[in-house]
Amino acid sequence: MQPLFSVDSIKQIEQAFVDEQGIELYELMQRAGASAFERARRLWPQAQHWLIATGAGNNAGDGLVVAKHALQAGFNVTLVALKAYSEFSGDPQKAWQDLLSIKKESHQTFDILGIEEAKTQELSFADVIVDALLGTGVTGELKDDYCQLIDLLNGIKAAKLASLTAGAEVYWPQK
Repeated sequence: MQPLFSVDSIKQIEQAFVDEQGIELYELMQRAGASAFERARRLWPQAQHWLIATGAGNNAGDGLVVAKHALQAGFNVTLVALKAYSEFSGDPQKAWQDLLSIKKESHQTFDILGIEEAKTQELSFADVIVDALLGTGVTGELKDDYCQLIDLLNGIKAAKLASLTAGAEVYWPQK
């Protein structure tokens, strides 16, 4: 299978767009996350608890933006992090800082789990699972921790949203 665009081509397209629009790449991350949140909210309006799984790159930043919007809308949010957010840099770090600035309501929950903790938790509470694990830069075989988390998430009966970098493609049925 031949990809439509190479990773380098996508980076060039993104850079050309931000140059033309006079915006930062971070604005694209904000737009991707906001769009994914709005799409999921329209598809599953009854969803109250959002589980967002994040990897290590810009796709994780997109997921953190989704989490910010979900918290702002009054929903419960659980993050499952494959990489500690304190280790993020660049735009994903900005997204993490923006998320931390959100004041949640007293009735809301906001939890952060690492992969090992997630494997020991009951996660069936999730109404929507957002896959912000991998983006356009993924190559080769997936590392074990990614495979384990993907298997874990696939075992949860919930609505799922994935491929934030590809326009928030939906896969998987609702609960």
